[in-house]
Parts: sequence; C-alpha cells; structure tokens
Amino acid sequence: MERISKRQAMWMGAGISFDATLISLPAQLMGLSRQDSWLVYLLAGAVVAVCLWMLIRVSKRFEGSDLYEALVRRFKVAGRGVVLLYTLLIFFILCRDLRMLTDFVNIQLLQKTPLMAISLLVAVTIVFIARGGIEMLGRITELYLPLLLLVVLTLPLLTAKEFEPRYFKPVLDSGIPQVLKSGWMAFGYLTEILILPFILPYKIFNMRNGLIGLGGGVFFLTLLIALDLLTLGPHIGSRFMYPNIELIRQIRITDFLDRFDIAVISIWLPSIVTKIGYGVYIVSHGLHRVFPSASAQRLTTGVGAMAMTCSMWFFENSIQLLKLNYAWPAVMAVYGVLVPLLLLLFLRPRKNQLS
Repeated sequence: MERISKRQAMWMGAGISFDATLISLPAQLMGLSRQDSWLVYLLAGAVVAVCLWMLIRVSKRFEGSDLYEALVRRFKVAGRGVVLLYTLLIFFILCRDLRMLTDFVNIQLLQKTPLMAISLLVAVTIVFIARGGIEMLGRITELYLPLLLLVVLTLPLLTAKEFEPRYFKPVLDSGIPQVLKSGWMAFGYLTEILILPFILPYKIFNMRNGLIGLGGGVFFLTLLIALDLLTLGPHIGSRFMYPNIELIRQIRITDFLDRFDIAVISIWLPSIVTKIGYGVYIVSHGLHRVFPSASAQRLTTGVGAMAMTCSMWFFENSIQLLKLNYAWPAVMAVYGVLVPLLLLLFLRPRKNQLS
C-alpha cells in the first residue's frame, strides 16, 4: 500500500488551497470588495476550517481507512453513490484547472501555440504523475511548493518601494455585504482541501495537519492579495486578468533580470501541474472504489484524455471560467457543508467493527 508522511499531507493541503486560487480569483475579489479584499480569505478559511473539522471527525472513526473506503464498506450502494458524486465533482474541478492552466500558458507564454497542443502536453504530464500514485504526488509537492512559497515570502522585500499604504483605506468602505460576497467566492476554492480526508486516512491527515495546510494556503493567498492592493491598487488590480503576474512584473532586480515573472512562473508551473495531477489520481481512485475490478493506475490514461477533451468542451473561453466563480460556491456548499454534516451524523462503524 502506498504511503506518504504527515508532512507531505500537510504540503498537499497547502498546495490544493493555494496553487489554483492565486490566479483564478484575485481580480474578481478586488473588483467586489476593493481595499478590503485582504479580509476575504481569512473569512472563507474560518468557515472551511469548520467543514474540515466535521470530515476529520468522521475520518477519526475509521482510523485505518480513508473516507472513500469507509463509505463503500459501511453502505455498499449508497456509499458508492456518494463516492461517485465526489468523483464527478473532482473531475469537473480537474477540467476547470486544466483549462485555466492552458489559457494562462497561452496568454502569458505561448501566444501562437494552439490551445489543444498546450492542453495535450499538460494532460500527458499529469497522467504520468498520477500513474506514480500518491507517493509521487506527495514528493513532487514537497519539492516544488516550498520553493514557490519561499519566493512569495521575498515579494514584500522586492516590491517595497512600490507600496502605497493609502490603497488600504478607508477600511470597510466597500461595505460588509461586499466583503461577505467575496468571501463566498473564495469559499468555493478553499473548500477543495476537503477532498483529502476521502483519500488519506486519519493517521496521515489529522486535524492538526489539515489546519496547518489550510492556514498556510490562506496566509500566502492573503499576503499576495495584500501586495496586489499595496502595489497596484484595487481599481487597477481588478482590471488585470492575472494581477499577481502584474505584481511580479513590477520587480526589476537588475538590467539583466527584468522578466522576474518568468522565473516565478517556472517554479509555479510544476506546483499547479501537480495539483491537477491530484485530480486525475482522485478520480481514478474514486472510480476504483465504485468499480473494484477497474485498476486505478490504468484508469489514469482514460481520465486524463477525457479531462483534456471536456476542458475544451465545458469552457469556450476564459470568460466562462470567470463567470463560473460566481456560481461555484453554491455547488461547493453542498459538497463541503451539507454532505460532511450528513456524514458526521450517520457514517459510523458497525458495532462489530468497533475496537
């Protein structure tokens, strides 16, 4: 059986919270809550922490098993139905992230390369990563995510001369309802960390590791959006497609390194590709739980090919990805709040399984 360490599980939680969110939401959040955008991730993170607590409480009842396995063993039919629902959810997230990365690379790096060619290259990469299993995913995350976070920590020093503290004032001028609406959008992305108890047992992913991973992701997201506000301002920042990239482009270290954004993107790309690889692995793992005769490793190729096709089919362009952010939190509220609450109430080991 594949094993990962608690430390790797913690990094995985931080990566799921951080990698995709940092390019998907900042512009929309600044457009809604303006100078109060730095509060948004903190509010959403607090709600997600409660949802995470519910799932980990359930996971603790089945210490040697992940929740996918616990559901199938406890309720053979209904349990497989819940596993299939979560698998479909993760597949949609996989398609969304794959299309988001494809568009990003096409806009920022390879403008003349066809979208399908970029998507194919990413799909082949994530399939090979996912075929290596959870151990490979954990090791790649442990290698690249700390480097990315270290770079983010240096950004305040590198952009300090561009700071305009007046962009933070007046506090709550946009109104509490706008801040709550922005927090609702951020909730839709941060909730993705809740999938980890379904694939990792309690002894690997407990509440402490979960909170550290979630807290780390929230901290660095808050740091980045605060830097966006200080450097670009809410009015200009909200008009960029990728404000975090524009933030990094403000950095000029020497005349020979005036494209510092390329160096940062080269570190971020392996992290986001690995995050998408989680999706392929989790979907394959979920299908294996629903259909035990199917090999999870062999399913990865088909899942990757289907994800590449559906990423182009589901989303015509980047605008549709942005529009999805307004409706997506309602979907995640069902999977992240309602279903965990039902599992907390009803998913318990049989009496003959209790030690």
